Amino acid sequence: MGVMRKTADQALGLTATALALVSAAQATSPSVTVSQGLIRGFEHNDTNVFLGIPFAETTAGENRWKAPKALSSFAGGEFNATTYGPSCAQAMSGTAITAQSEDCLSMNIWTPLSGSDLPVFVYVYGGAMVTGGSSNAQWQGYNFARKDVIYVNFNYRESIYASPNAPELEGQSQNFGIMDVDLAVQWVYDNIEAFGGNKSNIVLGGHSSGGVHVDHYLWNHPETFLAGAVEMSANAESGPAYAPAGVALAQVVEDMLAAGVTLGCDASNYTLDCLREADTYAFQTSYFNSTSNTWFSPIVDNITRFSNYTDRFAQGYYPKSLPLMVGNSDQEGRLFAYAYASENTKFNKWIHTFDADVAWVPSAELLAAYNSADYSSVSFESGACYGDARFLCATDYLVDVRSSEQPTWIYRWFGNYSNVLGIADIGPSHGSEVPFFHGGNECFSKLSDVTTAEQELADYMNDWFVAWIKEPSAGPGWDKAQPVNGPLARLGVPGNELAIEMSTTDIISFKDFISVSRLRLAPILAGSRLAPSAARLQLSLHVPGPERIVTRARRSPAGLQEHHHYVYRTSIAMARPDVGQVVAWYICTVAACIFLVFRLIIRWRLLKKLYLDDFFVVAAALCLIGDLGIQHYMFTQGMSEIAKTTTAEKINMQKLIIPGSTLYVTSLWLIKASMVLFYKRLADRTKYQTIYNITLGVLAAAWLVLFFDIVFKCYPPDRQWKSFENPDLTCSEKQSTINYWLTILFNIFSDVFIICLPISQVARLKMPRKQKLGVISVFLLGVIVVITSIIRAIYSHLGEQMITCTVSMIETAIAIIASCLPVLRTLVFGSHSRTGTYSGRRGYELSNSGAAGLASKQHTTVSVSRGGPDELSRHDSEDELVKENMSAEDPTAGISVTREYFVHEGAMERQSMR
Repeated sequence: MGVMRKTADQALGLTATALALVSAAQATSPSVTVSQGLIRGFEHNDTNVFLGIPFAETTAGENRWKAPKALSSFAGGEFNATTYGPSCAQAMSGTAITAQSEDCLSMNIWTPLSGSDLPVFVYVYGGAMVTGGSSNAQWQGYNFARKDVIYVNFNYRESIYASPNAPELEGQSQNFGIMDVDLAVQWVYDNIEAFGGNKSNIVLGGHSSGGVHVDHYLWNHPETFLAGAVEMSANAESGPAYAPAGVALAQVVEDMLAAGVTLGCDASNYTLDCLREADTYAFQTSYFNSTSNTWFSPIVDNITRFSNYTDRFAQGYYPKSLPLMVGNSDQEGRLFAYAYASENTKFNKWIHTFDADVAWVPSAELLAAYNSADYSSVSFESGACYGDARFLCATDYLVDVRSSEQPTWIYRWFGNYSNVLGIADIGPSHGSEVPFFHGGNECFSKLSDVTTAEQELADYMNDWFVAWIKEPSAGPGWDKAQPVNGPLARLGVPGNELAIEMSTTDIISFKDFISVSRLRLAPILAGSRLAPSAARLQLSLHVPGPERIVTRARRSPAGLQEHHHYVYRTSIAMARPDVGQVVAWYICTVAACIFLVFRLIIRWRLLKKLYLDDFFVVAAALCLIGDLGIQHYMFTQGMSEIAKTTTAEKINMQKLIIPGSTLYVTSLWLIKASMVLFYKRLADRTKYQTIYNITLGVLAAAWLVLFFDIVFKCYPPDRQWKSFENPDLTCSEKQSTINYWLTILFNIFSDVFIICLPISQVARLKMPRKQKLGVISVFLLGVIVVITSIIRAIYSHLGEQMITCTVSMIETAIAIIASCLPVLRTLVFGSHSRTGTYSGRRGYELSNSGAAGLASKQHTTVSVSRGGPDELSRHDSEDELVKENMSAEDPTAGISVTREYFVHEGAMERQSMR
């Protein structure tokens, strides 16, 4: 959507075009009379030129942030149209545009020296809705006028001056830049006949954000008088993003006050009337010029910008019969690889410093569709991601929507001329086609090293383009587009520049309905001053439906087949996504609770008591239930469709991040501790006791570290949600990264360690190998927990919030179930006869309660003989795993008393004692 300050002069060659066009030697001065009065122009290069014609009153002072007011008359009844008017106020400065002002709504007109009933082309320049001007040398109308087409371009308001998104204007449209375009086009319709034009043959076109404006005009005027339209590179689905109501404006007010601007209000109680008192340039603080100027773009108000264009098209709120030409440069995004120091930086890092409006496409999804080996640098790969997501996908999507009913033609620009954008080896990137469509000559005047071949191509391009403008319904010379596998014209192909090569859009495959919930929530949790603001932009961008990944193929000049993956949105009515995942949360919780109940029942029946590890598992289950409640509430607040949530809903969700994370970590740590306590009891009076005690201490310390990291990673904690209302209250992205890795590493490594703890102990038991392997397998079921931990870590890193929540629930539920399995082993292996001896102090190690009571004295050796199936104990405790099969390894020494017992059908008889 244009480029920003840092690359503007170099990348687009936007140099001043003051043009010493007026000369005293000129014999005649063309003049026309319009409703506002007399306009005097001048002749130049075989055309009549009229520059800087005001079509609206000033937008400064009391008219700031109001709809444009049509100019009723020129001062003194006439206007001398010999110089460009001021460019509209914006962050960009330097020689690229004329001096800035808020009295900027003016237009420029080029006409043939004579003629009437002429076709008219009205061009809207691009610049990301934040920068640009009509005085740029690359879009002047000389070549059109010399071919009997009247050419018009004009200024419109940008950035904060055009779209403040002020809370006090909610409920009405405040997309004043869109209104400026409307008024300019209406002025042309009302007055162009005075210049020799045919108001019934007006074609409206634009590039980049200018193409977006053209599309907005079409959606806003389903009964338009236009004869045709051209959308180059972008359309209404391209964005840009915008900050939530009041957030960006409050940031600007804070920055103004910090810069010493005197205001009668502050960021917490400002009004538009207060801000209307400020000077035009007072808004342009250093932070505004570098960053926050991109936060102000047309908002979705469903008055001038809409939330669902597919529905509007189906309902007839669109001029379906209007001839439409759309297209892109082949490497749209390569230019943006140089924006904001993005060189050698991954797309998912630098994108947030630009517009952030394609962040609704998970960066991991985008990057996965590209092979790094195909690009000479990371920045070029990143630029390709951006170009596809912003420009190519939007074009393809609306072609699919509209071409079945609207006469549409699509092109792709392949001209490779680095001098146009001023960057070596840039290729056919964003904006490089514009001066060629305009016919070169004067439009090449500020470029260096223009070749004869370039001018020949510009002549060829402008010739067929002018022919189409004169009769749009006849088409540009190739077949109309289709929703699938439609014709695509390849323009400026190296080696065959003066011809139009044809190929098709070739939709090869679809991966439908990637959930909108796959939005990056991580930037909300923490980030630099810029990152949370970028996240807010991302979350405010309307996403009407789920995304769709499309693989399109195209032929390279060498005939090689290249596959390019595009991600774009579809507008399909459907229920709230991810309901199935919520159902999975409940299933996991219920399953874990069922296993826990069985554990407690069996423990009580066996031992007539519960141990500390039982209570730990119960507490873990309660944490799981609490976490379920939090996640369900976040789902009802819109976690699966964050782009559609309100600021209040985002704040409500953010407030639950700390308790939800705490419950998740606490539940896992309670289960880990319960397993260690269980091992500890089984290893009574062995060398393992020390290991288990140390492990418990480490677990407790780790939990404390994680708890304090969760709570205080952003201090005070309420900064995490107050940042929605005050951009200065942001959190450290570094601390968020530390929190992520701490949780992951502690969780996975502790799981692996705890799983391995009892293996050596069980390996020494005196039991059949098959039974020993069965016992080990029960403990190794915890490996599943480790696997789910790793899966959760991956999805968390990718910003897949809903899937991360689902895997977290599965992980905790499996951990609870795994901790119950040793207790429930009889349900798996069944009871069996065995004979064992045990020398010990504590009675609960034996499952026969009578023997347990008699064996409670110190240093008593008990032998239990069990007969056939009819004589088996009904109670088979997990404690027997070790105690009844202990190896002959007793560190204690001394005199022991041996008692022998025989158990027959539950009755115990003392046989002898020695």
